[in-house]
Amino acid sequence: MGTRLRAIAVVVGLAAFAVSSADRTSARQAPPPPSPEVTALQQQGETALARRQYEPALGAFTQANKLQNKTSALALYGMARAYQGLEAYKSAIDACAEGLKYVGPDRKLETLLHNQRGLAFVKMAQKPTDKALRDAEAEFRGVLVATETMPVTWFNLGVVLLKQGRDPEGIQALQTFIDTGVKTVDTETAKFMITEPRRARENFAPEFGATSLEGEYISLKELRGKVVLLDFWGTWCPPCIAATPMVVGLAKQFSKDPNFTIVGVSSDSAADAGKLRDFIAEKRMTWPEIHDTTGKIIPLYEVHNYPTYIVIDGEGIIREWVKGYDPSSTRALLDRAISNALKALKK
Repeated sequence: MGTRLRAIAVVVGLAAFAVSSADRTSARQAPPPPSPEVTALQQQGETALARRQYEPALGAFTQANKLQNKTSALALYGMARAYQGLEAYKSAIDACAEGLKYVGPDRKLETLLHNQRGLAFVKMAQKPTDKALRDAEAEFRGVLVATETMPVTWFNLGVVLLKQGRDPEGIQALQTFIDTGVKTVDTETAKFMITEPRRARENFAPEFGATSLEGEYISLKELRGKVVLLDFWGTWCPPCIAATPMVVGLAKQFSKDPNFTIVGVSSDSAADAGKLRDFIAEKRMTWPEIHDTTGKIIPLYEVHNYPTYIVIDGEGIIREWVKGYDPSSTRALLDRAISNALKALKK
């Protein structure tokens, strides 16, 4: 997932970088306007991104870039976001670097490329001392030197600082983000991280609240203290259908433990609500089911593969993340993760 004013000092070197960048920008020539074909490809790529169809998006943006002699900063920005969705973070970093060569006088696009590059560096980091986190910090600070119209950068910066164990600075950056008045899902995340900075360092599950098909309000916060299995699936998905008996079996196996629950998150369209309810009744899926027609939860967890199973422990930390269904191994992986999380609760 991964944010952001003056309260945080900007090193002189970065300030100098920003000034020299501005000088170079003034001498740049604006690129020629794109052709209708390129514009259509860009729109196609953006539509695919909005639908989280990252490979088609990458194809459209790549073709748009080729038609502009591989010098389109806008297309390269699209490619970087598609790579990010595909978890190809090194490729995302390289696409941003290439885009910055051809950005011309477009300062807004320049800052977007730097911010996106920072996000990819964050994903590359494995531990607090990794150089990737310092690289991400430099990208976000560079954006903040260049503009104050991108509040989310304060959030990104705050997260990176917390990941490095620099809690006072990170909290200050997150508070600056909140003070901008922006209302997004990151606003609530920032508040959680301010009160509990280790949320940036540990793999905490994103908070959500939604009403189930049974009319019950399900909140991850209210489920704290229980082990939760999130089941992201859809009736349109053959592997999800094949895996349903396994999930039913897990529900029966742990049915006597009050500290365990399953929460289903269906990706079915609103038009398939009847089909979804019939399937749940037929297969005797007795756990709460959320029909995510508003698309609030699935993007929050960046789910791109179906089914996806996520085991969350009593503290709200993700302990297992399984993409897809393998009849020979998925049940065992989930069984072990759930059992270990339940044992930890009793210690």
